[in-house]
Amino acid sequence: MKFQKNFPERVSVLRKERQMTVQMIADKLKIKQQSANAYTCGKSFPNALNLIKLAELFDVSIDYLVGRTDIPKMNMKKNNNENKGGKVK
Repeated sequence: MKFQKNFPERVSVLRKERQMTVQMIADKLKIKQQSANAYTCGKSFPNALNLIKLAELFDVSIDYLVGRTDIPKMNMKKNNNENKGGKVK
């Protein structure tokens, strides 16, 4: 699958851009360094919770991490009416 190729590459690039070590990622996700290293090498793929944590850590969308889009951050703005429980016009 395409995401298996894109994911480790994107995590590695994001990690380097933010000058983070694999250990720093492991600490933030509360996982072992070996697991974080396996993500960056493509030897394993994170579970859903860790995938969400990685997206939040790097401030990118999950779709970007897994290669479904080349846009790092999706516009997630909600309509003010939606936030208030009102109808969208």
